Amino acid sequence: MKKVLCTSILAACAIAASAQDIPMGYQTEIVATYERITERGPYLTNRFFDNMFIGVGGGVNLYFGDYDHKGSFSDRLAPALDVNLGKWITPSVGLRAQFTGLQVKGYSRTEGAYTNGGLNSDNLFPKKFKFFSIHGDVLWNMSNAIGGFRNDRFLDFVPYLGMGYVRSKQNGHCFQDFALSTGMISKMRIIDQLHIILETRGMMVKSGFDLFNERNRKWDFMASLTAGLQFTFGPAGGFKRPSATTVIVDYTPYTKRIANLERDLGAANMRADQLQKALNAEKNKPGTQVAAKVQDVPVSLQVFFNINSAVVSEQGMLNLQRIAESMKATPNKKYTVVGYADSATGTPSFNQTLSRKRAEAVVKILTEQFGISKSQVSVEYKGGVSMYKDIQLDRTVIIAQ
Repeated sequence: MKKVLCTSILAACAIAASAQDIPMGYQTEIVATYERITERGPYLTNRFFDNMFIGVGGGVNLYFGDYDHKGSFSDRLAPALDVNLGKWITPSVGLRAQFTGLQVKGYSRTEGAYTNGGLNSDNLFPKKFKFFSIHGDVLWNMSNAIGGFRNDRFLDFVPYLGMGYVRSKQNGHCFQDFALSTGMISKMRIIDQLHIILETRGMMVKSGFDLFNERNRKWDFMASLTAGLQFTFGPAGGFKRPSATTVIVDYTPYTKRIANLERDLGAANMRADQLQKALNAEKNKPGTQVAAKVQDVPVSLQVFFNINSAVVSEQGMLNLQRIAESMKATPNKKYTVVGYADSATGTPSFNQTLSRKRAEAVVKILTEQFGISKSQVSVEYKGGVSMYKDIQLDRTVIIAQ
């Protein structure tokens, strides 16, 4: 009995460990070769009846009661029949319902309801009775759990643990109770959906199942060995893993347009520098009184950002240096730094935060690196917008008077 309990506990622990879910990757595109896909853990199947199986087998039963071991081993072997229906939930974990039964043979020291004949040469009464059991099992495909799922593997080992209803009957008498069962299934592949099944099973039932309890035992045991066929429904491949596909976006048109805008901005800044130099030259002419008035250069500048980023690029730093020079030349002017994000990606709350971080990053560079007074700039942020046809241009900060 201790061996049976230990086996049951180990099997239950292994099943619980293998049933843990594995989270899928974020924003992963799932690709499969058939329709009506349902995602279960890291594997794909398409319908409820996929990976459902039905099997049938026949073999022998061997009963271990009070005095059965005293009789002939060969005479104790009785015919057995198995019929089962189940489903693999994952490649490692499955459930099934099984009918098993037919006949039990054995020996007893006393005559009873299930005895079949008189005393033999060993002073034992032969017994024979019919029985059946209907039980549910939790299956663990040890080969898939340890070696990884392979539908083309020739041999799989599947231990299981179950419980169900059992009944014996003969000569108008019967006994019924619940029984525990555990065993090992060996699956040998013929084709993807058809396997030869060799199953060894042990059943523990309350003593008296054979209507004998001559030694006051609590439990009797029965071992079974059956062989048969099992057919699995659904796609021939059984389970499929999802595959992630990488979407490649060509940003060349956007980068060219940004480069053209930055080139035009650089030309405008050069023109402003030339005008400033011309003004300084006029002021420094001898005998000429020039009013100390600084040219008011209107400013409107955009700094662009990469997707999901609030880091100013080297090109953006160059543009901010130029605008800082103009802002220092007009200290009485107030400037508004407005942050944006594109509405095509990200959630509204995420884009609101991202647009604020972009505006604050620009203000920090202007004030801490280029010496602009904090009182001269203010911050606004608009979240996700769709101002331009190209969403790349919506990932920006605009500085305006």
